[in-house]
Amino acid sequence: MIAYLDSSVLLRLALKQPHSLKEFGTIVKGISSRLIRAECLRTLDRLFIAEQLSERDQTLATAFVLKAIDHLELISVDSVLDSVGNPMGLRLGTLDAIHLFSALKWREINAKALVFLTHDAELGFAAVRFGLSVLGV
Repeated sequence: MIAYLDSSVLLRLALKQPHSLKEFGTIVKGISSRLIRAECLRTLDRLFIAEQLSERDQTLATAFVLKAIDHLELISVDSVLDSVGNPMGLRLGTLDAIHLFSALKWREINAKALVFLTHDAELGFAAVRFGLSVLGV
């Protein structure tokens, strides 16, 4: 499967949370925004500082995230910022909109279908509205 991942998918796997995507192992080509690294590592840092994550678990989760990101094709945020600023009629935050338009940009450039992976219901709905197949919500 060719799949676009948002940070919720990677973090749920890294933190060994329930209901992570079983389909993760079937990804042949993984794609994301360069944003994913900062989102994941900031979240892990915040959880550690708030004492919701042990130092050991933070270290293991960080290693998982970095290894996974090494296998992803990362899309430049610059390439989608103009699109993100346009009205969409959706209640998406800026970071979610960057993920959505990164996936759409990749699909447009490569003329290939991809599956959008997210655990965020609003982001998943927006992806469907833009014609993407969605797993995770």
